[in-house]
Amino acid sequence: MDADSRIRTSVEEHWRASERGDVEAEHALYAADAMVDCPQSGERFWGSGTIAAQRGGHPADRHCVSPTTARPRTR
Repeated sequence: MDADSRIRTSVEEHWRASERGDVEAEHALYAADAMVDCPQSGERFWGSGTIAAQRGGHPADRHCVSPTTARPRTR
């Protein structure tokens, strides 16, 4: 499987886990050094623990929440 196919598969797994409300499966897809950009709010979250904490504390009912970017930290 090429890199693009692996990424697409991971994003699709994320969407399915989110739709099921399976927070543990959703967060298991993030690497420890992942980064998520939220373009609507301008927020950026670094690290799987921070991402999990932000999503766990978010009051909205989520459906197919997809990170626009999930990549290793480069700063």
